[in-house]
Amino acid sequence: FEEGIKQAETAFICVKPQIFKTVVSSWKKDLQQLSKKVFISIMAGIPSTTLKNELGSHEVLRVMPNLPLTVGKGAIALSADFVSEETLVLAESIFKNVGNTVRVQESWMDAVTGLSGSGPAYVFEFIEGLIMGGVKMGLTRAAAKELVLATLEGSLELLKQSSKEPQALTAMVSSPGGTTIAGLQVLEEKAFRGLLMRTVEAATQRSKELG
Repeated sequence: FEEGIKQAETAFICVKPQIFKTVVSSWKKDLQQLSKKVFISIMAGIPSTTLKNELGSHEVLRVMPNLPLTVGKGAIALSADFVSEETLVLAESIFKNVGNTVRVQESWMDAVTGLSGSGPAYVFEFIEGLIMGGVKMGLTRAAAKELVLATLEGSLELLKQSSKEPQALTAMVSSPGGTTIAGLQVLEEKAFRGLLMRTVEAATQRSKELG
């Protein structure tokens, strides 16, 4: 049993979900001898009920952060069903400097994993596709990347500051018979939004399978 867990009041469980039960089995004897602690799990797919069964009387908070927290812009979902308000406030204080926290129902955590947990990878693929489109049309990769990143940053800020829904902002860019609507037609023909929905669904299903 690692000395750090014995000393800490709050401990993070960051192992791969596939090996969680193997790892925690070596802790059980020591856990029974410890005063009550808070364990914060960032494992995909492992529900709070399983965590509680394995960790006994200790309080368990399930969270799902994503990669951008490494630059202070993460999204962190907190499963609020089975923990005290005190523990939720504690977690929010821990994560507030690295991103935005959102309290959700336990039943939503697999969907959170499929959306924001895996979401950065979808965004990076989207960015790469736009960059490649610019290169295909004759731009240098450096110029295309700079234009794409500036466009994304500006679009996100506009959406944050606006009271409009995304589709309303899309309409503002789309002049009748113009360039944008020609591009949007391709996205519609390829069921772009449906593809993203299926992507989130597949990742959510995989999270459920891991549990």
